[in-house]
Amino acid sequence: MALLLAFPLLGCQEDLEAISQVTKFRVLAVQTEPPEVNPGGSVALRVLVADPDPDPAAPRFGPPRRRITGVGVAVSGLVTPASAGSDEPDLVWPPFIGTAGADGVIDLAVIGVPQEAGDLLTADDPEITVTAIMLLCAGGGDGVETGLLQALMTAGEEAGLDEPGDLVEACRVAGADEGIVAFKTFRISDRPPGHANRNDNPEVRQVVFDGDRPLGIAGNEVFQCTGADGCREDVDLDAHLTPESFQTYEKTVFGEIETVDERLYVSWFTTGGGFARDRTGNDGTPDEPFQNTWFPPREGGRFNLWVVARDVRGGVGWARYEIEARAP
Repeated sequence: MALLLAFPLLGCQEDLEAISQVTKFRVLAVQTEPPEVNPGGSVALRVLVADPDPDPAAPRFGPPRRRITGVGVAVSGLVTPASAGSDEPDLVWPPFIGTAGADGVIDLAVIGVPQEAGDLLTADDPEITVTAIMLLCAGGGDGVETGLLQALMTAGEEAGLDEPGDLVEACRVAGADEGIVAFKTFRISDRPPGHANRNDNPEVRQVVFDGDRPLGIAGNEVFQCTGADGCREDVDLDAHLTPESFQTYEKTVFGEIETVDERLYVSWFTTGGGFARDRTGNDGTPDEPFQNTWFPPREGGRFNLWVVARDVRGGVGWARYEIEARAP
């Protein structure tokens, strides 16, 4: 845990790429299911990663090119201490680990919330904020998992990482090529499932392109380019979320409790071409899609495309597609 907590010091050292253009190893989203859990319940932690080959001539679709391993811990009160000023102990979970599947998703952990967590909930503090801190490593074999767990259980100096700047080498010390740190918060509350104020993750129902053609999940959908300038033309994309994704909840506004419609937005990612906008919203109703425009590269090709839906209370859902722009 000491090792992971030091990683935020290093975030400014990385060169940032365009938000929607995925050209290197990246974490695209982190989800907890559910995003709000009761004492005695459990929450599944999932991470969506991408790892395309940096060679422009390499295929830009399919699963991550390297083995992706994740390790992490979860602690309560790291972002907004629920027990500030009290003598109640914080909740700390054991380390957890996982490996990405062919869809780029790491099922990192199922975190069991002890029933005793309910003793920390009060009328003044009706929920506990828990933060999962994750280190994701790309490359290496089975030994990476053992190396990461050993590093996680020791202080930085004992792991041979004497300076804060050396911590970026933690994945390489474990035998991997490179690493990224990610964070995700979720809440523990006594609101039961179905409660008006309980949050659920949004879900991507369908993405339609070229006006009326639904994209198949991880299928090879072909857009036939017709322009004189190769494939450099507009491809309209409409993302539809499930009706259940659009929730209402109570919120205190200027001291008054109001019922508000939860706002959602969609983040777009691709391994080729670009978008008119990195993030889009809609009018707040299930009937209105989240619209965007994709511009394939002039030479065309086959690419991964990710649609990540988020709500303002921390809910996340996603879908991955493979789409091909075929040059004339």
